[in-house]
Amino acid sequence: MSRSSAFAKVPARVSLYLLATTCIGVSFVLRTAMSITILAMVKEGESSEYLAKNDSKCNVRNDLAVTYKNYGGTFDWSIDVQYFILTSCFWTYIGGQVLGGITAHKFGAKIVIGIGMFTSTVCNLFIPLGSEVNYLVVIVLQLLHGLGLGVVWPALYSLVSWWIPKHEQARFLTCLQGLSIGMSISLLMSGFLIASLGWKYVFYVSGMLGALWCLAWYFFAFDKPELHPRMQYKELHYISKHRKDTLSADKRIVPWKSIFLCLPVWAIAISQFGRMWFSLISNTYGPLYLKSIIGLGAEMNGLCGGIINFGTFIFAIIFSYVADKLLAYDFITIKNIRKLFTGIGMFLPGACCLLINHLGCDKYLNMTVWAFSQMLTSACFPGAMVNIVDIAPNLTGSVTSVIQVVLLLPGIFGTYVAKSLFKSLDPEDAWHGIFYSSSLILFITCLFYLAFASADAQVWDYKIVPTDSEGQELRQQLAEDKEVRS
Repeated sequence: MSRSSAFAKVPARVSLYLLATTCIGVSFVLRTAMSITILAMVKEGESSEYLAKNDSKCNVRNDLAVTYKNYGGTFDWSIDVQYFILTSCFWTYIGGQVLGGITAHKFGAKIVIGIGMFTSTVCNLFIPLGSEVNYLVVIVLQLLHGLGLGVVWPALYSLVSWWIPKHEQARFLTCLQGLSIGMSISLLMSGFLIASLGWKYVFYVSGMLGALWCLAWYFFAFDKPELHPRMQYKELHYISKHRKDTLSADKRIVPWKSIFLCLPVWAIAISQFGRMWFSLISNTYGPLYLKSIIGLGAEMNGLCGGIINFGTFIFAIIFSYVADKLLAYDFITIKNIRKLFTGIGMFLPGACCLLINHLGCDKYLNMTVWAFSQMLTSACFPGAMVNIVDIAPNLTGSVTSVIQVVLLLPGIFGTYVAKSLFKSLDPEDAWHGIFYSSSLILFITCLFYLAFASADAQVWDYKIVPTDSEGQELRQQLAEDKEVRS
């Protein structure tokens, strides 16, 4: 068998999965490069503004620590400046969610994702040059960088309804855990490059990865399976047979009012706001936690962060596989599957946040619980996150954009609260406050989801906006479908 014929037998859905996984992975390589690299960019004296307050109550931890190494940082950036540099990409990343959902619905996901990733790649490559000019240039680049990445997630979601059969969607959406792979690569690569070549090469290498991915996306990605030149009839028939029968090819006006007034949409959005409150603080300031509390240098910091994020990816695959099997064998209803995994992905990390404040000075136990508090959140992907496709198979991109705006708000408010705690308290007390508040938010928002979540396609997601009589008939049809699925 020739290589070309063997390649032709690879399902197109597998090719899309690999493209989607690497898309999210590379986007997070680009997005998280700054979080650890900034520790090497800033003069040690500026880092000491924070670290000097660390009169640790647990000096026993220091037997794990290495002496803080000077990585040649040259920038006099205060804690406030560092905060704006680290979080400015989130400001436009949030706006990019709406833009991504609207433009993907109108122009297709391929062009939207391609332009977004290319923009972010270029911005990343110019950060070393911009930082030499002024920190304001870095902030502007981060704003453009965030806007480019912001359109990617909702646009990628819009592909799922067309390409992936219902019973495969939870497994396919493990592609979103490409973020864990990307963060692992970014942290491992950053620690190595900073120590061996200097911090500038973190941005050069990540930028080159972004450029290579953009080329692959241009040649191998397609908006619908019907447009794929290598699509086999057998696979196309399989997708069409098992695809949601409510899908419509019409590019109708998005019913924004109905979306905003939909309680199941808010159940997903609010629950994932809670998850991201802790996750975004951990992603932004996690390297600082490992440096100031655990005592790790750049190399070990990157290694530890990389291992945690790779573990998150493995957990996501396991959770998604179990969720799909529960669905395939009809052990429990779709709605209860979504609630079960959302509960696992929020209650258990919330418990870890409480526990970590009462572990004393055992550094290894602290690192273990810190790791599990992040890895367990991946259960939310076969839970609340795939629930978006359940309730809006036609308007997945648009609904995702609304949910993404809400769940990314902690990128602004959560990190601001964390920064304020760092400025006013010593590091250990600041992290205690972060863990307690994160635990409370995780519990409350998860309860909201358990109370109001749904797994039924919403009336406003259908091809037309029905009249009153048509709407009554459609709701009756949905109710019958719900009984069959239950």
